[in-house]
Amino acid sequence: MLRVRAVFLLSLSAIALACPVARAQPNNGCGGAIAIPSLPYTATVLTGAATIGVADPVPSCGTADNNVWYSYTAPRATSLHVETSLSSYCTTVAIYTGACGALTEIGCGASSGVFSCNTYKGQVIVPLNTGDSVLIAVSSTPAGGGTLLLTASQSSPAYLNRRSLREPIVASDTSPLGGSYGRFTNATLLSKRDLAFAADSGGVFVRSGGVLTTIAVPGDPAPIGGRFAQFGPPSINDAGTVVFHARIDGAAATSEGIFAWSGGVISALVREGDAAPGGGTYTSFDEAVVVNQNGAVAFHGRSSTFPTQEALFVDDGVAARRVVKVDDASPCGDTFRTIAASDPRGFAISDTTTAVAFAGSTSSGDDGIFYEDGAGAVAVVCQGDAAPGGGTQSRIGLQPAVNGLGDVWFVTTVSGGGTPDVLWRWNGGALTRDLETGDVLDSGETVEGLHYRQEIGSNVNGFLAFRASVSPGRDAIVLRDGGAPIGNTVATEGDACPTGGTFGSIDLEVAVSSAGDVAFRGSCPNGSGTFSAALGGAPIATGTALDATAIGAGFDFRSPQVNAAGDSALHGFRTGLYTAVCPLGFCGPVTALAAAGDPVPGMLGQHFDAISSTSFNGRGREKAFTATTAGASGRLATVIGAVNNFLFRVATVGDTLPGGIGTFVDFPDATSFGDVAQPSAAKALVAFYAHIDGHPLGGTEGIYLRTLLARREIAVEGGVSPTGGIFTAFGRPALRKRELTFRATTTLDDCLYGMNAPAGALTVLACTGDAVPAPVGGTLDLLDAFPSGARNAAVFASGVSGGGSYQCLFTRKGGAVAPAECVEEPYILGSYIHTFSFASAPAAEMDSKGFVYVQDDAHTIGGPYRSLVAVRKGKHYPMFSAQYERSPISNGEYRYDPLAPPAMFGKTVAFASQLRDGAATSAVFMGFVP
Repeated sequence: MLRVRAVFLLSLSAIALACPVARAQPNNGCGGAIAIPSLPYTATVLTGAATIGVADPVPSCGTADNNVWYSYTAPRATSLHVETSLSSYCTTVAIYTGACGALTEIGCGASSGVFSCNTYKGQVIVPLNTGDSVLIAVSSTPAGGGTLLLTASQSSPAYLNRRSLREPIVASDTSPLGGSYGRFTNATLLSKRDLAFAADSGGVFVRSGGVLTTIAVPGDPAPIGGRFAQFGPPSINDAGTVVFHARIDGAAATSEGIFAWSGGVISALVREGDAAPGGGTYTSFDEAVVVNQNGAVAFHGRSSTFPTQEALFVDDGVAARRVVKVDDASPCGDTFRTIAASDPRGFAISDTTTAVAFAGSTSSGDDGIFYEDGAGAVAVVCQGDAAPGGGTQSRIGLQPAVNGLGDVWFVTTVSGGGTPDVLWRWNGGALTRDLETGDVLDSGETVEGLHYRQEIGSNVNGFLAFRASVSPGRDAIVLRDGGAPIGNTVATEGDACPTGGTFGSIDLEVAVSSAGDVAFRGSCPNGSGTFSAALGGAPIATGTALDATAIGAGFDFRSPQVNAAGDSALHGFRTGLYTAVCPLGFCGPVTALAAAGDPVPGMLGQHFDAISSTSFNGRGREKAFTATTAGASGRLATVIGAVNNFLFRVATVGDTLPGGIGTFVDFPDATSFGDVAQPSAAKALVAFYAHIDGHPLGGTEGIYLRTLLARREIAVEGGVSPTGGIFTAFGRPALRKRELTFRATTTLDDCLYGMNAPAGALTVLACTGDAVPAPVGGTLDLLDAFPSGARNAAVFASGVSGGGSYQCLFTRKGGAVAPAECVEEPYILGSYIHTFSFASAPAAEMDSKGFVYVQDDAHTIGGPYRSLVAVRKGKHYPMFSAQYERSPISNGEYRYDPLAPPAMFGKTVAFASQLRDGAATSAVFMGFVP
């Protein structure tokens, strides 16, 4: 690392010697910017007398003092690298587009951070297309100025070879399963030319009078031009109007909007580019949208006036208003940091007025529920408030409800108050306990718990619907009306399911109509689906995995909404896993490996109910993924492996554990570490994480390995680790060749482990508290660290305590651990790495020659954004920035999905990304590092 930096400084010196030095007096203000004629360029300026122009903005990563300005217009596509490391004072560099007085910041780099500005001054790298013009401001941080030595050059290190980048698969392509692809959720490489990927083909549906009707699916023409590509969950009112968000492929002027379906006709309500309240135009929308009985629509998005601040909007068709935006003052104190997260939907609109209730968090990290009726937001509850009746509000529900009477309903966890879970009602400033743990329902069950993430349905007619855990240990849908003021259960785990068998689970998605009809989501033996129940009636199916639709069976229906006529609006999608041979980035025929609705190999009478596409992984021609199955044996979780596209069952819930005692219970998220339960495949082996029951040691989780002949237990809670501690929790396992790595905590320590699979002994790779080599120093802190790669060539991201950085990407070779890159080091696209997301990118596995990781870059407008970087033999190859860079093929701006991690095989890189403003809304990319 030090050698690379030394070479970098030498290269800057070489540029300075090769180019004439221009000494100049400071130019005061944006309007006096000095034009940079060509690259490379250097300038030396004494900035002590420089001032601040009237229209000069304050950079997002520093201060505006002793400003000097430059301008540059790119004659061809390039990456502009502005560097001030040889200056005599601490500098901030900001790059803008637009005109003086109306500038938009696209990159900012400062010399603040854990590394001294005596070594690292401000620097920024931004990608530019042919003809792009930018303005560059260099400020003194703090004020005072000094001798500025500025260099402007093409980016170093080199970017991915742009000429090699291909989009072999795009959202508008026809899927082998029928229709078009919707959203790509994963892409991995089986070899340098073999690609595997996952995609969701979603749609919007309505069930009326027992008939399921398709409103729109990917590939259908959109009323604003282009074709629908991706949908959000719909909302319905008593007039039968269904409102939904959609992304568009191929439209001339917009890539997304909010649409309404009525009488079989789809129209656009609000679209990208429309005038937004508060100034500017709408630039993007989140998927969540709600319509009330009067046709008013509430939605979450951004505008061009505040492009990086999320906001909540209400539009009644006559006048739109911005309810609140990020950075507005919060009634709970400080300012809003987040507003109404879209997953789950964090807001609701009254059924008869335009008042809204929403969840949000403040800049200090406290959560709250807020109410706004056009007169400004007021606090309903703030985290840390004293709870009426005793205790403190410790965890705030994420999906409030509001009705036309001004009642706001929500769930909180109360600490120190006797009952942990409470359903609250707020009206006009008064907060009352409405239902809590221990209460007895009108139907006789005792409430055992309420979930803070659940949806709640309410309306002005006095109906309230929610999910509760009731005695004896079952989840249920509860409906309250005038005849049952506490509530009756509508459907409970174990009740008869209308599609056969009994309900195996009741989910958190609940809605209620003005007539008291309830819609909810649950699972039955033939798969998960959506259901509704008229007031006082039994549940009926509204959408299940085997419902026939316009593009075939196998849809997973979610997010049910219901109106007074009993009509249900549904969001459905079908997940498929695909493979293709792609020499040089050009793919041949695509083969569907598996999809929802397909039969499951080795499980007679079972079909795939849902495939966890984010858990899809493969190396060589071997793959593994998690799925749920449904059918004759009920609804089960399972792990599936594949060799040369031949599927085989690895493990299923209910299978006996190795040793013959105990059973597999689930293959869920590895909740101890917040990781996904991703199986890993290599060399005819599959490694996976599991929850278990009945183990002789009493443990409830473990790491397991499937060989060609049998399953083997690698480590289990309660077992003894190589360090002598007792295992207590595990992260996901990763296989590379025949070497297995994983993280685990014990009663003594927190370590990364490795072994030669399948029969080798576990060895310790690194532990919290291990010394970090110079120049970083300090000790390892493995919080949220996950190894990837081979035991003798592992790579992992880890926190650092007491060193020169608080987080680094580490490699381990020959038994030695060394930092490869650290946060707050000068780097690319915003100057400083903010935090590594490598730990949450399980498909970013190391191969024999390189690896890929994801990072967040700080000091940009609106906070961090994602970039993608390939690392090969110690060299870094930035591939794209998710905020600013455009695809060279469809010209869409990248919107990298953190659930779709990149993959690398030798020099070949593959990744999936959402796009906007281009010819496609989502694509799979392949490229090659130099």
